[in-house]
Amino acid sequence: MMYVDALTYGIDSLPDIDPDVRRRAYAIMDEGGIKAVAEELRRLDPVYWSRVDRANHKRMIHAIEVSMQAGRPYSSLLTGRRRERPFRIIRTAIGMERDELFGRINRRVDEMIADGLEEEAMRVYPMRHYNSLNTVGLKEMFAMFDGQMDRSTVIARIAKNTRVYAKKQLTWLKKSTDTIFVTPDDAFEKILRLITTS
Repeated sequence: MMYVDALTYGIDSLPDIDPDVRRRAYAIMDEGGIKAVAEELRRLDPVYWSRVDRANHKRMIHAIEVSMQAGRPYSSLLTGRRRERPFRIIRTAIGMERDELFGRINRRVDEMIADGLEEEAMRVYPMRHYNSLNTVGLKEMFAMFDGQMDRSTVIARIAKNTRVYAKKQLTWLKKSTDTIFVTPDDAFEKILRLITTS
């Protein structure tokens, strides 16, 4: 969702983070845990600290490292301004009734399991510390490999977490006044008409 917003609305200019600054920021978590991270963020940027999810250590560490690199609070760099884009944007999303959507999600999870999700997860399990692998489907499988959940619980949890993610996406999409909803049946015709007539 953030990537779509970045593409369509532009993003604020933030500094590249020096590896040493990144190490120092992550050392706060390693040495003092999430409470130390929250305290350091409050010291560096009380405005952002007041609104950030303080259970999300990655978001707080990012704000700390940007503040350290920029020499000023992270929140002072966030303008929230939409930028003119050098291209035409037509935002569409496929919408359907929630029961149908959730049924499709449940069936898709069963298909992924049948098609080898467990084997795929086992191949990348040694690299589980990479943030790019912290995704619905893989993180539940990793928990099973670590002995934290049994297989049937994992499958149910993947379906549940996918449904939760879908609800978040729908909420985000509905906030956007420029998103045009289409159905799976009329998507091609409607999108083609939008492209050729607007």
